[in-house]
Amino acid sequence: MTADLQTIDGRLALRFERYLDHPVERVWRAVSEPAEVRRWMPAAADWTLTLGAEFELGGQQGQITELDPPHLIGWTFGADRFRFTLQAKGDGCALVFTHVVSDAIPAAQTAAGWDCHLDRLDAQLAGQDLSQERAHQPVGERHERYAARFGLDPAPGRAFIAALGFRGLSLCDGPALRLERRYDQPAERVWRALTEPGELSRWFPGEFEVSHSDPPRLLIGGWHGDGTLRFELRPDGEGCVLTFTHVFTDRDMAALTGAGWDRCLARLDAVLAGQTMTDEDSLAAWPQVHERLAAAWGIDPGVGRAVYAERTASESGKPLPDLEVNDSLGRFGLDADILHDGEPRAVARPFHQGVDGFSGSFEDGLDAAVGEVPHPPAHALALGRPTARVAERHPLHETRDQHPIANHTNHLPRSCRASPAEPTEPSLRRHHGR
Repeated sequence: MTADLQTIDGRLALRFERYLDHPVERVWRAVSEPAEVRRWMPAAADWTLTLGAEFELGGQQGQITELDPPHLIGWTFGADRFRFTLQAKGDGCALVFTHVVSDAIPAAQTAAGWDCHLDRLDAQLAGQDLSQERAHQPVGERHERYAARFGLDPAPGRAFIAALGFRGLSLCDGPALRLERRYDQPAERVWRALTEPGELSRWFPGEFEVSHSDPPRLLIGGWHGDGTLRFELRPDGEGCVLTFTHVFTDRDMAALTGAGWDRCLARLDAVLAGQTMTDEDSLAAWPQVHERLAAAWGIDPGVGRAVYAERTASESGKPLPDLEVNDSLGRFGLDADILHDGEPRAVARPFHQGVDGFSGSFEDGLDAAVGEVPHPPAHALALGRPTARVAERHPLHETRDQHPIANHTNHLPRSCRASPAEPTEPSLRRHHGR
């Protein structure tokens, strides 16, 4: 945790402080020269390092308002203000970064995002390459912790993070779902969340039938007869990396199952941050996640839509969400341009753009799905819980149906499809005012 929420001139500001094991002059180049900044930020303005210099980025104007090389640079961008100060400390440098925000609502996700990019700065200074995708793997856990620390509603940040497709699962040959996620917590802490009943019940859907356990490294087992689950942990600095794999039988169920696991793993992020995400809260983003996975993997979304429609219809008086109007993402998907302040600006795009075979309101799509695809009784499936294995192509079985557990193979499938909505390298990105 490196950020504090403060007040500067009557406005809220995020303040980060880090010790970097590099001289001030080296860090100064990394935070002030555009060619260097681009290596750890999505975009950098081609500014001239002179006091009062104006610049343009992503259709917005900015100006350098403070400059004292190699110790201070401050600038405005839109309504926000930014400032780096550097001071020699021992053999290294004490960096203080301040972001005066224009809106307090996304402060937690903005803080979590800056944490991830400052990790990239650390890596760059050490001569290492930390990709945006890998740097942002812990963003869910960090957001939960910041939201609690700042006393903010976590819902907007949760919805934003759910839209970051590159953090999602990959569909591999088998079929198998696979996810690799880095956590700030050590492997022993994550292991407790995977194995202790009191912790497992806060995020895992049902009972996990363990067939092999090697603490705190490897856990293998079955889940309601629906194939094999495998959790692998390995140390990574002060934290660890979790590799999750679910080998199952029916590829047509991949989007439904994948969206369920995505929501369960979001709840695990909260648990590891010492917070609680309810099943209902996790399901708020389920439709968006499901549609994204179905489009990315070329899977008919009808089954998932039907299950969602049936579940929603069974909840008395609860209207279907209008994903194009009322969803908490503000109608924007930001997969490729990682903006943590929640504002679309120049790089935003409609969230449902490019979803195959799905136009009009979400309710219309659900109505069509219900008429075309067999679906289970309302009590049979909670959308936060990946579906149990099906015996036939479409009819769904209740999650408590027991099926033989598939034989586990020690070698994971090697051929994996790309994760949905992986970021491409745009010519210009705006992130956090740069």
